[in-house]
Amino acid sequence: MATAIAPVQRASLSMSFANKYEIKPDQVFQLLKTTALKSKDPVSDAEVAAFMIVCNQYDLNPFIKEIFGFISKGKMQYVISVDGWATLINRQTSLNGIEFDEHFAGEKLVSITCKIHRKDRALPTVITEYLSECKRDTDTWKQWPVRMLRHKAMIQCSRIAFGLAGVLDEDEAERMSDFPAPVLEGKSTRRALPEIERYMEALGWNEAKKNVSRGSFAGNPEGHLAFVKGEAAKANIVIDEESRGHVLQMENSEPDINFAEESQETREEDETPAQETGTTAEASTSATAPSGAKKTITRKADPGW
Repeated sequence: MATAIAPVQRASLSMSFANKYEIKPDQVFQLLKTTALKSKDPVSDAEVAAFMIVCNQYDLNPFIKEIFGFISKGKMQYVISVDGWATLINRQTSLNGIEFDEHFAGEKLVSITCKIHRKDRALPTVITEYLSECKRDTDTWKQWPVRMLRHKAMIQCSRIAFGLAGVLDEDEAERMSDFPAPVLEGKSTRRALPEIERYMEALGWNEAKKNVSRGSFAGNPEGHLAFVKGEAAKANIVIDEESRGHVLQMENSEPDINFAEESQETREEDETPAQETGTTAEASTSATAPSGAKKTITRKADPGW
């Protein structure tokens, strides 16, 4: 007698995602609809559940864009980003190395060959992708043709070497006529993003919470900035952006940091303005021990912020 297979319940899917990414179970479906699933039409709960099953199958994180989905001709398409493919490949226990050969005619790129070696096979899987077949009239292909073709060769080779099926890569998805247009990043967006990251850092959020916050405001950086500023205000945290010195001033709050015990005279001698030097963030702290006192953290700004 055949054993009936119990259907996957929405509650169990939501709970597993909630536990894995540290979010509330009742927020999972809506969060995925607004962050990882691109569609001009409403996405059904059944389509979200199917997407979650694929995420679980490949163990990829939709909140850091390792995998996402969109509706094409009424059917959900699952797309793995380049980072997601790299994660999948490096996770294979049989992987024994990857090689790339770039082929040029003079200074003109012609093709790139990817070789994936497996520990359990005598010969590598070898795939060659040709620029004439893959190149598209987009900014990324115009600016980075070698990188883009290398990605194509790696992905195609990994599909054959490890039997990865049922998913698209980003370039394939973008070639589909009904792929949702991306949200272009303007100057205001680029200005807002570093400030958002500084506020999330000041709030002491872990990476999972940061990713959920980023996903919740995908395509709306100004709204995201307003949100994190509001959260910081609730915690009595103010970031002094003058000269991009990254000075955090916390009034009547206890941040997650251990302040060194030192005298007032020592603190005054050690305090120096923050300067943008080097590529790493250095921190000095000064604080008074009593609760409720003003605490100041000064960090040298990272040019990448």
